[in-house]
Amino acid sequence: MGIGLLLALLLISVPWIGAARSAIFIGMIIPGVVTGIVTMFLFDKDSGLVSNVFGLLGIKALHISWFAHTETALLALILTCVWTWTGYCMIVFLAALSAMPDSYLEAARLEGASGWQLLRWIKLPFLRPSMRTIIVMSVIAELTSFDIVYSSTYGGPGGASNVMGFQMYLESFRYSNFGTGSAIATIITLVAAVPIYLNVRASVRRT
Repeated sequence: MGIGLLLALLLISVPWIGAARSAIFIGMIIPGVVTGIVTMFLFDKDSGLVSNVFGLLGIKALHISWFAHTETALLALILTCVWTWTGYCMIVFLAALSAMPDSYLEAARLEGASGWQLLRWIKLPFLRPSMRTIIVMSVIAELTSFDIVYSSTYGGPGGASNVMGFQMYLESFRYSNFGTGSAIATIITLVAAVPIYLNVRASVRRT
């Protein structure tokens, strides 16, 4: 969310915003299975861009096949999810910033507000509903994450990159432990309900 906010603030006044927005948002529209497969190659020691960049920088500890090591497999998935969700966050913030009345900023500038003060006291408060929406959507997406894990690591090595959504699949459809799978699904639902409830409550208070 922080990266998406930064990109939105930087791109809101860029004339070629459409091309930049499309390039960043592409990670969100690629199917998760394809993203997982591509990620496998990106973090591979021999052919992976990410791994070889660290190799060129002389960081041998990260010049490895990330998905083959328990220490880096989950980190690779986290970085992949950051990439895919940054575009979504940026689009939401751009839409909110575009809807902000210019009179707010003009009045603040007339009063001598600096760029930081405009961000702190006008833009960020105006973006709070968008932030809550992003938090709800991202929490739900990560709790139910399955396709990227399935196509890239299958929860390995040694369960190091396993997540709740994928464990629910394993218990229900691989091990036929339907009770355990249902319990995990219930936990996911309860955890996801917390940010949803808080978001709805905050929205009702505003109205």
